[in-house]
Amino acid sequence: LYCSDESSFDVSGRQITLAAWIKTTNPGPKPILSKGGRASYSLELVGASPYFKVLLGDANEGTVVQDGLDVNDGEWHHIAGAKEDDRLVIYVDGLVAAALGISDTNNIATSNWRVGIGCDEMWENDPESPGSTFDGALDDARIYDYALDANEVAHLTLGAPSVYYPLESVANLYDAEPVNSKKVNFKDFAVLADNWLKTKFWPEE
Repeated sequence: LYCSDESSFDVSGRQITLAAWIKTTNPGPKPILSKGGRASYSLELVGASPYFKVLLGDANEGTVVQDGLDVNDGEWHHIAGAKEDDRLVIYVDGLVAAALGISDTNNIATSNWRVGIGCDEMWENDPESPGSTFDGALDDARIYDYALDANEVAHLTLGAPSVYYPLESVANLYDAEPVNSKKVNFKDFAVLADNWLKTKFWPEE
């Protein structure tokens, strides 16, 4: 799927986040979400692992971060790449999988290529391209013109039955619920009330 209006997907600053759900059993290199292959920014599957690359300024080579996790296991995985001011980060299923510090202060390069979701226009026009289309299922692809932090990326994974990201909360006192069913509820209130009665922590008349 290609998105028209190429210029609207150019990033004018130094930050960006690419994110999508993927499900595949096939190895890369395959594009997940990109603008002109590696001419601006790209989130890919290389081998069995996520790969995130941005081109900064007029550099011929982009800055790359890749983790060693295998995500081509036929299960749904949430993949995200965030370009912060001073580092690139890859997230897998809401958790940091790899990070790379960078000192280049240039903005992310713009290009005339269309944004491809599961496909890549530059690779499609290159006869030596290793593969221009993603081989598998892909859902909820997103582009942000700023760097999401770890909590924001983790929030994107909510609603997926196979992913559990524990959110710390002082109110979550009862923690015996099964994974994917943890929540603040009356059981937590019961623990709170019991502790309150034991400590007799209430104002005197």
